[in-house]
This record gives sequence, C-alpha cells and structure tokens, in this order.
Amino acid sequence: MDRPRPAPAFDAPWPARAVSRRTLSRGGAAAGLGAAAAVLGRSGPVAHAASSPGGGPVAQPAPGGAEDLDVAVIGGGIGGLYAAWRLLEGVAPGRRPPRVALFEAGDRLGGRLYSVTPSVTPHLHAEMGGMRYGSDHPLVTALVERFALPSAPFGGGDERNLLYLRGVRLTRADVKARSPRLPYELPPAYQGLLPSESLGPLTQTLLGDTTGLTAAQVLDRVRHATVLGRPLVDWDLVTLMDRMLPRSVVEYMAEGRGYAVRGNLDHSAGMITDLLGTPPVPTYRHLRDGYQALPQALADAFTTAGGRIETGARLRRLDRIAGGPALGLVIEQGDARRTVRAGRVILALPRRALELLDQETFLFDSAAFRTALRAVDGISISRMFLTFDRTWWAPLGVSSGFSVTDLPIRQCVYFGTEGDQPGADPSNRSAMMLATYTHGLAAAYWQLLMDNPPLPGTGDPYPSQGDVPADVVASRAMVEAARQQLAGLHGVEVPAPTWAAYIDWSRDPFGGGVHSWNVGARMWDVAPFMRRPVPDADVFICGEAWSVAQGWAEGALQTAEHVLQDHLGLSRPTWLPADAWLGP
Repeated sequence: MDRPRPAPAFDAPWPARAVSRRTLSRGGAAAGLGAAAAVLGRSGPVAHAASSPGGGPVAQPAPGGAEDLDVAVIGGGIGGLYAAWRLLEGVAPGRRPPRVALFEAGDRLGGRLYSVTPSVTPHLHAEMGGMRYGSDHPLVTALVERFALPSAPFGGGDERNLLYLRGVRLTRADVKARSPRLPYELPPAYQGLLPSESLGPLTQTLLGDTTGLTAAQVLDRVRHATVLGRPLVDWDLVTLMDRMLPRSVVEYMAEGRGYAVRGNLDHSAGMITDLLGTPPVPTYRHLRDGYQALPQALADAFTTAGGRIETGARLRRLDRIAGGPALGLVIEQGDARRTVRAGRVILALPRRALELLDQETFLFDSAAFRTALRAVDGISISRMFLTFDRTWWAPLGVSSGFSVTDLPIRQCVYFGTEGDQPGADPSNRSAMMLATYTHGLAAAYWQLLMDNPPLPGTGDPYPSQGDVPADVVASRAMVEAARQQLAGLHGVEVPAPTWAAYIDWSRDPFGGGVHSWNVGARMWDVAPFMRRPVPDADVFICGEAWSVAQGWAEGALQTAEHVLQDHLGLSRPTWLPADAWLGP
C-alpha cells in the first residue's frame, strides 16, 4: 500500500471538448469557491438504455455527444471532495490532468460536516454534524495543517460536568468519589467509574490488555477473538453485556453513557471496535471557522486546479457503455436528465444513498454487492443547537465538554460565549449549546415533536433571532421540551433561547448520522470489497460507512485514500505521516 505507484493512465487520446466556466453559488459550502476552468462540454439529450448480451442495461452515447470524463465523483461530502482534489493535486509537469467532475445531489457541499452560524454568535458555529477530530486522526490533522485552517482544543469538560440519572443530579467528581447517592448498586470493581469507563473490565476480558497496541493490532485481536465458543463479531454488544456484566452495570451504561448502547441489536457488533479504543485517550480539536471549512477548502482547491463541481445534480442510474468511456451516468437536475460518460466512477456515498439509485443500475445485478451493502446500517442521530442571551450554566462551574442524562436530550455540549472568542465583540455575551445529542429511540422522540406536534400550533417554527436554514428549522414544541429537560439536568431555570436549529440525519439521502457494522459482518473483508465491488467495472465506493472509523471524517478519508492508492494508481501523499493507518 505504501509503495510508490505509477501515475494514472489518463493520457490516452480523447475527443476535444470546449472549455467553459461555472461558478458555484448555491449553498453555504459552495459560496466563495475559487473560479475554475470547467473541463466538460454541454450535455446532449438523455441516452436511451438498450439490453446488453448479459441482459443488463447499456447506455448508448447520446446524439450530439455526451460529456466525457476520466473520473466522475458522486457525493460532495468530505470523502468525495477529498478524492476529487487528490486526483488533481500535484499532477506531474507535462502530463495532462485528468478530466474530473464532482456531482452533489444537494444544494450545499460538506455532507455530514455542516456548520451553521447564527447572526447572534458570529464566532460560534452550530455543528449540525461532525464537530471535532482526534489526535488519532492523522488524515484530518494533516489536511487541517495543509490548508492552514485555524483550530483550537475541543474542551472535554472536567469534574464539574453533570450526570442526571434516575432523578439524581451528580457531578463527575461525585461519581469518582463513590457517592452513595449514585442510584445504582454497582459491584466494587465498577464503583468510581463513569458510565463511559465501565466497559473497561469487559474490554480486558474480551481482548486482554491493549495498552501500547496500534489500531491495526487491536483490530487483529477483534478479528480473532472468540466469546463462549463464537467469534466476537457474531455477538451483538447488548447480548454480550447482558451475559457478562451485572444488570446494574448494564443499566448504568445504557442510561449514563449518552449514546444508544441498547439500540437495534443488528447495530451493536460494530460498536465494539468503536468502544474499545487504544490508549492513550486521544485529545480533540475543532475548527474555529466550523468543521465545514475543511470540505470547503477541498472544494476550493479542486476547482482552482481545474475540476468542476455541480450541486443539485443527482445520479439516478449507472450503466455500462458499449465502446468509449466505460460507464454512463444518468444525472438528474430539476426536471432535466442528461448522460455523462466516464472512464471511472467514485461513489462517495453511504448505504442509503446507494439504495436510492435506480435499481436498473448494474451494481445491483451482483448478489455479492447486495449482501455487502447490508453489512452496515445507519444509526438515527438528531441534534438541536440553542443560543441564549447569557451563559446561564457558568454559575454551576461547567464551561465545556458533555453533561449526560437519561432524559430524551441525552447529552448537551457547552460551546461557549461569543464575546470570549478570538476577534469577537467582548460585550456580546450570547452563548451557544448543543442542547440535544440523541441516538436511536431518543432521536425518535424529537422526530415526533418535529413531525407530529402533540398540540395544535406547537409545530410552528421557533422564532429565532436571525435566519435559520430551511433544512434545520426547529419547532416550538421541541425547543420548549429541550428547555424543560435542560432545567432538570442542571437544576436551574433555563431562559428562553434566542435561536434554535435542529437536524435529523436519518432522513434521505443520509439514512443515519453515523454507521455501524452489523452483527456478523467481517469488516476486514467487506471494507476492501466495497471499494471495488464489481471486479470488471471501474466503479469504486468510499465513505465513513465502509470504514473501521465509523462516525468520523477520518473514516471517509481512509477509504477514499485506499481507492486512490489501490485502484487509481496514486502514490501515498508526501504530507501524510508514514505511520498513518488507513484501515484494512
């Protein structure tokens, strides 16, 4: 994987194409992108499908000439933007750069990196998706440095952060001091441990001491571990916990971790690798201009290098082509459809977005592909951000990190005060909080308050100060419910928010905020398979869903880099640390 590879063979003769220009203006991520020379001509009529000798549809070249590309990238999340940028980054002098275009179905770039900035807190960003990256994420870290994006530590809180469980309010310090008020009768080995730490003894039982092991070595232990005569990956985490842990410990973790441990059983096996971790515990950082600044930087660099980005351009069908470029993409924009021809296609898409392709797409002819597609599943996640006219939680001594409860808000994260940020107006004391951070059934609670308000009129949008993007509007009912539950968690009166935004990542085309390997999935086999699921077709799949770093931008970058090195002939980037692991 690390050996130098030949440059991609993009120098074969192609029909000449007119050069035009396109400036992106739709969506926050597209705004301000550097102008780029477009390498595609105007499209012709939509191609008509014919039958191939094997019975599958074959897209015929459209009269008047369809657009010809070397590589088409589908999906404007960080994985797709990274792959597109890397294809044009550092093309050797004298070599023709490949013709690359990226197509994004939505009206913004960034995927699940989505930063919304309220007018009341212009230096605080509501991270509707990803909000931080770790010291164990070398690809993200290297890109942040390469693009010189301002970053800062992401505070993890301290002993004063709160737990409000079964109606009892404690601090982390209380738990670590083995407070008798903790409403669980824990065995001595678990007393003094936070809920997030309570899997430690089980980890030791399953894998032994992992201190000093690399991520690859830990995964190797997971791969070969057995429990009660069965491979570890054939167990769901809930059943393992029920069999191997005292009931009080299982309930303590399920109610106090803030994450959906006791969710869909099919999701639980993949959580094992996420929960194990390797010492030392990573430190975290965030981008001062919002996490979406990273995909924006990739998009800007890609277009500046000659690439083309189209938003509002949805891939409907992918077909084999007889002669010429090997693949035909039926792209839908509004009411119009056109065919784009490409030698290679990168689908930077999660499971649900792949399922939304027309079923005539030839990938679905493969039983192996259909099976692998079901190896992961999306986990429902929703978030609601609120701003307030003051930092009302400051008198409690909490200033950053997470506080946790068994109430439906599950977790809240303190994002700070506007006037304390670099370059901000010190007199602006407005504050921001991630007020609900929910998974599974807790996420469904907020979905109901958004989609099926319990009382007439309560489904009205919350009257925020300043604009709220249409896709993240919160209802009055959910904001009031969150306010009441925040009061319960903190034990103080909570003022009316000045601004609110809510997102439900289970909606199409995302199908979940994060993904998890399902029970029985051999991730070390499925992940490489999905990167090229049909051996005789130059179609490649990448994304967080197909990685062993699920739930993190790092996972999307790992799989994209694998595609680029293993299948498209790119060398490992010089700016990437030599010991950076890309997963299996």
